[in-house]
Amino acid sequence: MSAPVALAAEARPPAWASLPLRLAQRAFAALIEDVANDASRHAEIHLARLRSQARRTLSVLSADDQQHIARWLALQFASRKAGEQTRQWVARVDATLAAGIDSLQATANETLSTHAPHGAVAA
Repeated sequence: MSAPVALAAEARPPAWASLPLRLAQRAFAALIEDVANDASRHAEIHLARLRSQARRTLSVLSADDQQHIARWLALQFASRKAGEQTRQWVARVDATLAAGIDSLQATANETLSTHAPHGAVAA
């Protein structure tokens, strides 16, 4: 499982990406990366901290930014960068967000299939 794509340190974020949105993306990216790791007790405690951080960053987002983070997470799931276990952790962060991601999944799959290089098989 590969890690979510992050912006390079020198790259400027898009003009529409507010600081709270970027912080939420960073928090959810850490959660996605770490869910795939060991399921030991230590990892459960670490994941609980990441879940709490993701919940805090999500709580300060505007309605528009919440839509952006839901779409970004739907793309992560559609690209197979996040598995079923990650879906369960996202639902633990916020059930409404998880439902929003599910509703965006078809659009995300279509977006990825239209942007796939020629000869590549879309996920």
